[in-house]
Amino acid sequence: MAWSTDAAAGSSPSSSIPISYKYDVFLNFRGEDTRTTFTSHLYTALRNKGIKTFIDNGLKRGEVISRALFKAINESRISVIVFSENYAASTWCLDELVEILECRESKGQMVRPIFYKVKPSDVRHLRGTFGEALAQHELDFKHDTIAVRRWGAALSEAANLSGWPCMDQDESRFIKRIVKEIADQVSNPELSLDEIRDPLVVTAIDLIPSPPSVLQVIWSRPAEGHLKVNYDGAYTVRKGGLGMVARDTKGRFVAAKCRLVNVESEDGAVAMAALEALCLAKELGWPRVCFEGDSVRIVNALQTSTASEDSDTSSISSFTSFSSSSSSSSFSQIISEIQYMSRRFQQSTFSLVHQRANVVAEMLATHALSNPEDNHWILKPPTFIESNLAKEKYDSTSHYLP
Repeated sequence: MAWSTDAAAGSSPSSSIPISYKYDVFLNFRGEDTRTTFTSHLYTALRNKGIKTFIDNGLKRGEVISRALFKAINESRISVIVFSENYAASTWCLDELVEILECRESKGQMVRPIFYKVKPSDVRHLRGTFGEALAQHELDFKHDTIAVRRWGAALSEAANLSGWPCMDQDESRFIKRIVKEIADQVSNPELSLDEIRDPLVVTAIDLIPSPPSVLQVIWSRPAEGHLKVNYDGAYTVRKGGLGMVARDTKGRFVAAKCRLVNVESEDGAVAMAALEALCLAKELGWPRVCFEGDSVRIVNALQTSTASEDSDTSSISSFTSFSSSSSSSSFSQIISEIQYMSRRFQQSTFSLVHQRANVVAEMLATHALSNPEDNHWILKPPTFIESNLAKEKYDSTSHYLP
């Protein structure tokens, strides 16, 4: 993968003990949305390809997920989640999802979401029908708020995984592509789905402007195989402090940087911090990275920017001299740089979070204002952020987007 710390993060409990699977695929879906349409067609195509697939077509439903379904999930090599418009309204689906992600963590089960006529960012940040459903669950389950938080965290985690978006396209061809990729993986278990999947399926950059009502207020760990880099900028008269910190899927410190630059505004400082965060992730060599900051303007600018697809690559190679010089380049130019460099990753996301979820990056940025020398830490963090790193790592074990 990319760097020495990832080898530890990517190791799976299943790597040392062989697991026997009864099913190749477990289908998790909202029956009322897709049982007789998309999911039925997907199930038939998988079966016709000789792929042993479990689908719940008659298990008795009680108030909680049945033991038979728990057993089927645990006995499956791959779980495919079909996110649809009313998916989150079903506590049954959400309980299955939690169990699927637990199997992913404990057994190395492969998990891939299908975003059927829904936006991945709506699932990830609990917007639209997903936010409405969680809000209703909070009212219905006042006696069990832990379960509701667990469901919200599971939705966010699953939506961060590489998946298959299906909006307005030929469903027959779309299903054939999914079946081919799964069949290739089943026939060659040593390969991950990411190694055989169509690279066009993965969105190069997903820009996520979360409304304040659903902003993430506690730092959360990235999905398996992803790096998370938080960034922030601090500003005084024509000086900007840039801070960024990288952590892996277990919440462990990977690297951090802070530096002092010449800049004309606070927005300029934050934009340059975002660009520096991209450079840090590229240096570390991670192909899938989540970038988080607390500047609304930066994320909105990234969303609306019309950066050219064929930007001159020399602009990236000259980043160091650009960011150290007087702010001769405009804010829009920095945004264009960010857009361009984001496409150099297999997958990258820019998310807006609450300031409380971005504290460590802010501390690094503030530190840079009083320390003119560039600072770069790898593996071992500076002492002034150690306690905050430990607290956020602990809090992230049960994070939830309120």
